[in-house]
Amino acid sequence: MAKQVKKEKPKSTEPEEKLPWKMKRQYKVVLGCLLVLLSIGLLVAFISFFMHGQEDQNLVSDVTDRTKPAANWLGKVGAFLSD
Repeated sequence: MAKQVKKEKPKSTEPEEKLPWKMKRQYKVVLGCLLVLLSIGLLVAFISFFMHGQEDQNLVSDVTDRTKPAANWLGKVGAFLSD
């Protein structure tokens, strides 16, 4: 008699089965790239805040005023985000 081998179900390592929504791989890559770019932008704004934070304190409330330049590397938006 030949030995019978039990076939086990392959265990899926995909996290998709655990999440309540399903997302294609392409959308995951795009979302991941956007989050990485956002985090790099925030990192640049925070580093610039340590260098030029005191100069940009009065510009945080006047984000729409174009006559005053910001010393932050990302401009007034960076000064606002880092504050």
